[in-house]
Amino acid sequence: MESVRLRVVAIVIALIAFQTRVVAERSWVEVKSPHFTIVSNESERSARTVAWQVEQMREVLHSLWAWARVDTAKPIFVLAVGDEASMRALAPQYWEQKGGVRPASVFVEAADRYIIALRSDLRADDREGLNPYITAYWSYVALVLNSSLDRDLPLWFQRGLAGIFSNTIVRDTSIQLGRVIPWYLQRLQQGSRLRVRDLLTIDRQSPWYTQADRLDQFDAECWAFMHFLMFGDDGAHRSQLDRFMALLHAGKLAPAALEEGFGNLDALQSGFSAYFTQRLYQYQRVDVDTRTTKEGFQGRPVPASESASLRAAFHTALNRPVEARAAIDEARKADARQATTYETEGILLDSDRKNDSARVAYAKAVELGSKNFFAYYRLAALMWVQGADSDTLASIKKSLEQSIVLNDRFAPALGLLGEANAHLGRPEDALNAARRAVSLDGGVTQRLSLARVLWTISRPDEAASEARNALTIARTEGERRTAQELLDFFQKNRHPSAAGAASSRLVVDFGFYYFGPVPSTAATSTASPATKLANRVKEFWSVPADVAAARGHVVATMTIDETGTITDIAIDQAASINAFNIAARDALAHLDPTPLSPEDNPSGRTRLTATFFYNEASTPGVVPLPSNWPPPGASRPGNGVVLPRLVREVKPQYTRLGDEGRDSRDGCDRNNRAQRRNGRDRRCRPVAGSDIRSRSGSIEGCPAMALRARDSEGRGGRCPRLNRTDVHAQVKLL
Repeated sequence: MESVRLRVVAIVIALIAFQTRVVAERSWVEVKSPHFTIVSNESERSARTVAWQVEQMREVLHSLWAWARVDTAKPIFVLAVGDEASMRALAPQYWEQKGGVRPASVFVEAADRYIIALRSDLRADDREGLNPYITAYWSYVALVLNSSLDRDLPLWFQRGLAGIFSNTIVRDTSIQLGRVIPWYLQRLQQGSRLRVRDLLTIDRQSPWYTQADRLDQFDAECWAFMHFLMFGDDGAHRSQLDRFMALLHAGKLAPAALEEGFGNLDALQSGFSAYFTQRLYQYQRVDVDTRTTKEGFQGRPVPASESASLRAAFHTALNRPVEARAAIDEARKADARQATTYETEGILLDSDRKNDSARVAYAKAVELGSKNFFAYYRLAALMWVQGADSDTLASIKKSLEQSIVLNDRFAPALGLLGEANAHLGRPEDALNAARRAVSLDGGVTQRLSLARVLWTISRPDEAASEARNALTIARTEGERRTAQELLDFFQKNRHPSAAGAASSRLVVDFGFYYFGPVPSTAATSTASPATKLANRVKEFWSVPADVAAARGHVVATMTIDETGTITDIAIDQAASINAFNIAARDALAHLDPTPLSPEDNPSGRTRLTATFFYNEASTPGVVPLPSNWPPPGASRPGNGVVLPRLVREVKPQYTRLGDEGRDSRDGCDRNNRAQRRNGRDRRCRPVAGSDIRSRSGSIEGCPAMALRARDSEGRGGRCPRLNRTDVHAQVKLL
């Protein structure tokens, strides 16, 4: 039995290899038109004809329906093959089913592109009035319609108009639009039909949409009703249809637009019922766009490695990983440094949820000079981990910017760039990118991204408003759940008083076990090493006002050497609110240059631990000795060493500054400036939007706040304007 199974596997692999070899042995050409890329294993002339036809199809759609967004977010590739064997090699699953459909065209959406595979050897027959690429055209028009409004079009409109355009026939001088689809008409003439009122109210939860056998009937009726509105009664209803669409585009809901656009629907019922008894049906002839010529397109031979890579991408989109990997191997044999193979490999690994391996593949594609926007976008997305430092964020930003250079219509890259800029303290750039993403794709994902940006830059009211907008237009249960979870997070972490910022307490616990000479218990002054470090940390610590009242703690580690240099700062135990993690890390980063004196430094590289308690363990008075004191490894009494004593120190932190108290030249409070003039050495405190001045006087950007977290926890913001705050430093002193 096992030998039989192995033999079957070997036959399948051999068949795949044979089919791949049949296609690969033919030479390929590429023709680029303004909006499509045609790759064909026929002649360049044939490829130019295909490019010209699809450009004409796009132009007539745009000219008749100016609101349609015909510029897609991802590029469209057309694989034009010259015979059935080549189509079978591209889409073998249709030939694996006995008696199944043998398509002349297939439309698929890949992660980085749309791909239409079609047989360029077939031609439309004017006598039958049928476009051989009806399936691909239907899918293309449906794609355009779905992206044309921020919310769903009514199903009858979207599927009906896609049906009308699917049977478009392009000739040398004219385009035939609205030719009858015979199997639709036959179905409607022989079977029962929905009433107009029922047809127009069917949604995505209806069995007419969710059940395959009913969907065919529904599509036929949508096509017929749209054909009636466009061409029936000598075009008498076309103005009503245009009015209806204008109302939808202006933001009217479908029921109101129906009533206002069509008036009495019962009046349409009688005309529509009689429409199926006709023997002749009108269609529309449109002149071709003479500005678009076949000769104006760019053509070139395609190397074997590139054609194999494109076929790999098509197989990946069809969920045929075996064929995809075979095509990748073929491409790499022809050119081992073909970046496109690593792009497709990354997408394959992504689909298997192998994030680390996918990141390596995308990085390799970028290293090899990838021209694919998606490789840069996806690499950035996979680099984004909770607690990423500013260098990582800068790398993410750079990768996203390159993605946008290659494709400035891909909304996810713009949305993610907005979030990266928000966490890097660039609020204007963040909003520009996020709002541009929403203008391109006003769906749930980009509106939630904009909401996170607004939250991060401390604009909670606008953030909540955008999240509610996303919830309103959510199409699926998953989208509704995601939007509601973000709204709940905003509500939970919002400060109860909208009038002012929250106050918060910080306890920093340093575990210093190495310093010498060890001070006595009577000498626990601010001159001790621990207090010097604690004072520096408190000086640069900040959290966004919207999470300042939340509770949590962070355990961080670092290395200090004999010169007092602090390196290797890391978060060992993160708080659930990521803003706390970022605040701790950025505060510790300001320990370099060190505030320690030479005699405070250890004799060699030593690891330190610091625990930040936010609004925890901050009770006033003497801090009780921990039950596990002294810590393991600490010096014991009797060796001439006095055990550490816990000391509490209270110091004012930031002061909230109104516009009247802020000096526009350097962000300093005028009271502070006056005190300096009176001879007091009081430094300017950082406020929202200002810079932080180090002790050396150099300007450093505000510490980054929370990073984007997939669980919607820990959204951060810019340098906050906080009320006067008590910051407690609980310091272990030796």
